[in-house]
Amino acid sequence: MRAVPLIRAASSASMVRFLASIGAPVARAWERAGLPPAALGEPEHVVPLRSLGRFVDDCAHTQGIDELGLRSGEQTSVEMLGTFGAAVRRASTLGDALRTSTTAVASYSSVETFWVSLHGDRARFCQRFSDPSVTSRHIDLFSVGVIINLLRLTGDDWTPSRIELQSAGPRTLREPGLVADAEIVTGSLVTGVEFPRALLHRRLVPPPATVMAPSPTGLTEWQRTAPPRDFLRSFEVLLGSLLQTDRADVHTAADTTGLTVRSLQRRLAACGWTYSDLLDDLRRRTALRMLEDPSTKIIDVAVALGYSDAAHFTRAFHRWCGMSPIAYRRALRGVEEAAAGG
Repeated sequence: MRAVPLIRAASSASMVRFLASIGAPVARAWERAGLPPAALGEPEHVVPLRSLGRFVDDCAHTQGIDELGLRSGEQTSVEMLGTFGAAVRRASTLGDALRTSTTAVASYSSVETFWVSLHGDRARFCQRFSDPSVTSRHIDLFSVGVIINLLRLTGDDWTPSRIELQSAGPRTLREPGLVADAEIVTGSLVTGVEFPRALLHRRLVPPPATVMAPSPTGLTEWQRTAPPRDFLRSFEVLLGSLLQTDRADVHTAADTTGLTVRSLQRRLAACGWTYSDLLDDLRRRTALRMLEDPSTKIIDVAVALGYSDAAHFTRAFHRWCGMSPIAYRRALRGVEEAAAGG
């Protein structure tokens, strides 16, 4: 079963910044799309790609920006892509940078693949989603803008000769920007940018002094928290995201997954779960993890899990663990004190 489309929130950082600069109500649009508020300020937060696409489409419509994807993609430097961008920036040549991106993308997105194809004196950097239904004109053009900026790490003395888009739409752009006079092909199997093969051997321009290379420990942790590429674990991440927006009903979950309710229930049954049982178990695991932090208030745990008040959460926790959240914390503290004394 195909994974639920997930991606790091860093992918939206430049778009959020651009929209904020023109006075767009970013937080409200983010909430309407069903994205967790915490992800707005946390680039490594994993979010549903379909929800992110809705955020982009909504903002493009409400702000009247036909080519929002391209305009924000052009403003996305590689350094703005969080740990992914920092890892790519460690490369010495463009060829090394592209090779890094083809492997690092697995820790950045659950459904995205990058690769380089060679054709004589031309090369093409390609991107494709394993689930084609998540792509759109805006997402496609955003990817093009980011790819061109990646290729321009060697310098800006070239323009793309050919661009391919997976989405349908016109083959002309109102404001071409970095795309310049490139031939545009729509309805392609990939999103790709063609460039001179000789660029692969060029050295990258030095990164800004503010860009820090990820430490081995930080890189390992980033890889450990990669968007899962199997259905059940990726769906759990999506469900955790919906819990934070108080929209964890089965209809919203199915819609955000790109399935009908019946199809979602069949997939979960194949994994040995019902929707309600998985939601209940996820709430239990999340509660136990959050309660390990003594500074987290009980009411904050309740709200994070979608309960209207602490009393409802306390009853659910007693059902899970046979004790109240306060008693569980006391028991945890006793275990810690005993371990310290031993």
